[in-house]
Amino acid sequence: MYRGGLSELKRIASVTLLSPWLMGLACALASSSTLAGTEREQFEYVVTYTGSISSNKPLDISRVVWVSPRPVASGASEVSVRISSEQFMKLELMFPFRYCYRAVYNRDAQRSQGFENFQRARKQLEYVSANFDWKKRILSSSSAKAELPGVSLNPFEGFQASAGQAAPSWKVKSQKSFLLPDILLDRVSMVQHLRTMNLKSGRVVSLPVSDGARMLEYWVDISDDEVNLLGKKWKAYRLRFETFDPVKDRPPHPPVDIWFSRDAERIPLRMASTYSFGDFDIRLTRIGKTGIQNIQCKNWQGFQ
Repeated sequence: MYRGGLSELKRIASVTLLSPWLMGLACALASSSTLAGTEREQFEYVVTYTGSISSNKPLDISRVVWVSPRPVASGASEVSVRISSEQFMKLELMFPFRYCYRAVYNRDAQRSQGFENFQRARKQLEYVSANFDWKKRILSSSSAKAELPGVSLNPFEGFQASAGQAAPSWKVKSQKSFLLPDILLDRVSMVQHLRTMNLKSGRVVSLPVSDGARMLEYWVDISDDEVNLLGKKWKAYRLRFETFDPVKDRPPHPPVDIWFSRDAERIPLRMASTYSFGDFDIRLTRIGKTGIQNIQCKNWQGFQ
């Protein structure tokens, strides 16, 4: 079924992991007293790829779990996204990956307080963190890479690691700092921020966003639409996200469409984007609730 080899699989994994789109931040993420203690929503999705690698047939490649407070929650709250290929053996045996992203979004201030993400693709680990220090008006970020020791590359063994393996040795890749504008979001906080807004068809929203490595501006075009999911037809807002990297003089990614339910809950129903090597469609499969315990990315199964 697969045509194109490992390089194409890496491209799929990087898009799936990085589009959506990580030690002061640790304080914001770990201090439960600063976070809203409300019950969290949990939305689950399946990522489907259609393109040359799948012989132009739809292929489910990963599961996504989104956890956040309801849009009406006030104060600072954690929003997290986890992605894993472990239930999708056609990809898991060839290019297994895990991804975990945590952000703290302050609804009252309409700002991000920081974010972190861990990415694991086969033996390779990558970590990015950013702290938005609004008192000093400084964004500080760092990224690091490592190779996980003791992990077999035998595709039939999947993501198995040897018992008692050594801890990975991290090497700093880059460290950056920027002056903060009055308002700034990370990419996940941007989605949560839009869920809290008064959306209206025909409106275009401009939002300042940082991925820790650069400052970007996103334009979000809002229109009315409908989505068929979970056995029902949802009235929805369709939000088209576009941005441009002035340093590289090109968009960092193609346009991305996200559909929110057209009600007070603003449930993220679907996400879709088209790349030169295929289409990605992320569709809601389950709605649930979870407790107030925060996600610990580095302790999540897949990063040990």
